[in-house]
This record gives sequence, C-alpha cells and structure tokens, in this order.
Amino acid sequence: MPIETMSMRRELRAARSLLGALLLGLAGCGGGGAGGGASGPPAEQALREVGEIYRLATTRAGKPPTGPKGLGGGGSVFPVGSRALAAGEVVLAYGTPLADTGEEPGVGPEGGVLAFEKKCPEAGGLVLMANRSIKPMTAEQFRAAAPAPSGK
Repeated sequence: MPIETMSMRRELRAARSLLGALLLGLAGCGGGGAGGGASGPPAEQALREVGEIYRLATTRAGKPPTGPKGLGGGGSVFPVGSRALAAGEVVLAYGTPLADTGEEPGVGPEGGVLAFEKKCPEAGGLVLMANRSIKPMTAEQFRAAAPAPSGK
C-alpha cells in the first residue's frame, strides 16, 4: 500500500474521531429547552439564566425591568432562559428589585420571589429569589412567599 494512502486513511480516521467527539459533546449540551416544566437541571439552568438576563437588564437601565421589553436581548447568550420565558415555562415577576446586582448569585438577603416554574402555584417547584438563589418550594410555601405582581 502506498504511503500516501496510509497517511490519508489516518487523517480520515482522525477527522471521523474528531467529528464523533464534537457530535457527542453537542448532544449533551442541554438542547431540551427548560425541561417542559420538570424540576431538575434544565429548569434550574433556565432560572439561573433568567436571573442573569434580569440582572444585566437591571444594571443596564439602573432599575428593574417592568416588562419583557425591558429585558433587552440575551437570547443568544442565555438561550435556555430566553426560551423558558418565551414559552411561559418560567414566570418572571417584573419590577422586583434585586438584593444585589453583582455577578455572584446568592449575595444579600433572599428577598421575595423573582421568577418561578409555571407549575409552582399548584404543584411546587423551583423558585428564583431576589438574590438570585434557587430553591425548591412546595405549593404552600410558594403561595406564602407571594411573588410581586408581574408588570406584563
């Protein structure tokens, strides 16, 4: 077998391996939206991203956004959170002041409810607090926490 053919086969095998690794990596990168309302990592990621979108909008405007237009962009940087908001899987309490606008979530007092999974009022679920920490709540706990009315 000529050397050129052996070299070409090795390059082809390497290219196939690289392509396979890339495809496997992409398959594991959260391409399922916000999990259809199910609590867990996708819902948690959606809430984290919603918190960051809200933090950036608040920092940019100097005040909390009062509606969806106040959020600005963010869809390309935070696609899971943006899709969850657009689909209604996550509900955002517009106008809620953040406990802290620094990059690190969970700083400062917990404050009220900032965002939550749509199912929270009836079934409980994950809730994003005003300090951008995320915690599970039962439906009863959620109703007691009473998020601020939305400015939608």
